[in-house]
Amino acid sequence: MAHKRKANENILLFHEMIYRLNLNRTSGLNIIDIGSKAGLFPFFCQCYGHHALACDLPEIQKKAPDRDLLDLLNVKMLPLKIEPFVKFPTIKHRFDLITGFRTRFHSWYPFETGKDHEDHWGRDEWNFFLEDLSLNYLTKNGRIYFLLGRLQEKEKGERFPLSMRRFFKKLGGCFHYNVLSFKNSDLQSQFSSKQGRNI
Repeated sequence: MAHKRKANENILLFHEMIYRLNLNRTSGLNIIDIGSKAGLFPFFCQCYGHHALACDLPEIQKKAPDRDLLDLLNVKMLPLKIEPFVKFPTIKHRFDLITGFRTRFHSWYPFETGKDHEDHWGRDEWNFFLEDLSLNYLTKNGRIYFLLGRLQEKEKGERFPLSMRRFFKKLGGCFHYNVLSFKNSDLQSQFSSKQGRNI
């Protein structure tokens, strides 16, 4: 019963995200979804005329029922483990939208631990990750939209450390509750100018 309730919640969430991201008003966007599991959000994107790629931990791709649902939905899956200070794999094209819903890649623990708190990425890890996405994987007008996974006890006071929210804002990001979003035009203005200073 709990599994069915979770599935229904995800369907409602992904349907809401289609409209929140205005994917119902456009078509033909290249989209990659981080932490896709069975690829349901990329499947929704395909239904609206977009080109969507799912990615998740390699063991997720091999495990039923996610493996079977990926085949049923005809969603392409990229096995991917996101680690701090490790670049994304080489992909031949850029993306108009990079998404991730209830992801845990920003945690030092890839799975639920049962602990009272988790330790999450700091400025250096996020800076490396966002710079790599911005300069190498997003189109000029591309966007990033992450609904981050549950932030546990250590962060409950402000939902996310104030220093990190200030850091995201400095990069042009918008952080509300546990939604983090960026426009690549804002990111590139930061990272491109930094690269110029390093030459």
